[in-house]
Amino acid sequence: MARLVQGINGPLNGKIGGLVGSSWKGIPYVKAAYKDRTKKISAKESANRKKFGEAQRWLKPLLDFVRQGFKGYTPTVEGFIAAKSHLMKNAMQGTEINPALVQVSYGDLPLAENITVEKLPGGQLKFTWDNSVTGNAHHRDQAMLLAYDIDRENVFYTTTGQF
Repeated sequence: MARLVQGINGPLNGKIGGLVGSSWKGIPYVKAAYKDRTKKISAKESANRKKFGEAQRWLKPLLDFVRQGFKGYTPTVEGFIAAKSHLMKNAMQGTEINPALVQVSYGDLPLAENITVEKLPGGQLKFTWDNSVTGNAHHRDQAMLLAYDIDRENVFYTTTGQF
């Protein structure tokens, strides 16, 4: 893949012969046009596609949450892509996802202590934690709350607010 820096007439957008011009995050690129695959898919590739699809399915209900949680992960990778990469590297056990190993946000703040979730009458959840200022934590730090019923793919979350 080539990278254009304003090319002879500026960035290319569209298809010319066997080349396709596009941009990503404001960076113009030229790449070869897609060709139909002629080789059969190997067993390893098929297994990897299944893992990729499972990660995609598992994270899809969390899209907006992980976009916030992984914002600024790296200069070129953030949000859903970063969350999926982290999940595939750290939470996949065979072809299954271990929810205890999934990370839905990224940063250098320490995890709060004494975190509990209590189910209240009427289906409400009560989140509590110790917000003592320790390490590099600050009293103005915000908590992101997430409840995910994996079986039903139901999600409740909040990424901002006064708690």
